[in-house]
Amino acid sequence: MELELNGVKLKVYESGEIHRLYKKDWVLRKGSINNCGYIKLRMKTKSLSAHRIVYKAFNPDWDILDLSRDNQIDHKNRIRNDNRLCNLRVANHSQNQQNTNSKGYSWCNSSKRWRVRISRNKKEYTKKCKTEEEAIQASLEFRLKHFPFYERTAIPEGE
Repeated sequence: MELELNGVKLKVYESGEIHRLYKKDWVLRKGSINNCGYIKLRMKTKSLSAHRIVYKAFNPDWDILDLSRDNQIDHKNRIRNDNRLCNLRVANHSQNQQNTNSKGYSWCNSSKRWRVRISRNKKEYTKKCKTEEEAIQASLEFRLKHFPFYERTAIPEGE
């Protein structure tokens, strides 16, 4: 898919690769990984996130320059430099926070049990479990029930 951003002609692929037209040749743009783990590309005077460029290329009505909390791009598999189109979706800030690498449980020394602790809308869900497996299951069940956007989806490499 071809598009122009900030006066730069790009060719973007569903695989997440981004090429720039340089003179008469298409050149792969690798960008650099910022301190948060996202790939950033320089487009003349602007620095843009690669995941936003990929999403924009295949969703032309989406506003890439709207950086509000209601217009974020979520990486479904939580890998910040995996910019395949199938791994990207629009999310608001709350939805994006639901899709976190946080386990939602930890070991509690005082009770000698695993403690599940997850917050939603200023309410806290807690549960103590005898085994880590029980804590994992309780955390997953709570997220699936209370966080409709939450998805533990591993996206296959070839997709």
